[in-house]
Amino acid sequence: GNLVVSLFPDAEFSASGIGLANVAGATSPEMVKVGSIDGKIKLWPLLSGTLVVERMIISDPEVDLQVDQAGRPNWEMNSGNTESNTQSGGGSGFKSIQLGDVRIERGKFSYSDAVSGQDVTARDLNVSVTMQDLSQPLAAKVSLVLNEEPTTFNTSVDTPLAVMAGEPATLTAALEN
Repeated sequence: GNLVVSLFPDAEFSASGIGLANVAGATSPEMVKVGSIDGKIKLWPLLSGTLVVERMIISDPEVDLQVDQAGRPNWEMNSGNTESNTQSGGGSGFKSIQLGDVRIERGKFSYSDAVSGQDVTARDLNVSVTMQDLSQPLAAKVSLVLNEEPTTFNTSVDTPLAVMAGEPATLTAALEN
């Protein structure tokens, strides 16, 4: 695909034609495809530990998750290393995170389980996320056609910082059909 990057005065990037190959034997050649991604991250706030995502727009993403007859999911990438690669301590490494225009547009998702026979498809997926700061509510608006049923829901988390710290937080969700 194409990649364009600019680092001054802010980090801006755009890429198109992005893909992640599927495992051997999968029904589709790519597990993930993204038509385009466009973003802008403010650089100066990074010096004080604040991540400001002014814009992150992912257009035409397609995710194809599959479980084969042996029960192996295509999203588990086994490198042969038996040791865990988990990071201790958790958290983002930033004192603060702010989200501006963060969206997914025209997404597609499929899940197929050859063991259980379950198939789930979603199309026309549109997501919009806003968050002023980690101590402020994170809100998401989602619309999609799920198994041919139009669905819309709104959700919010009152304090994302509490969630990151493993503390209780309030999650609110409203589903519309």
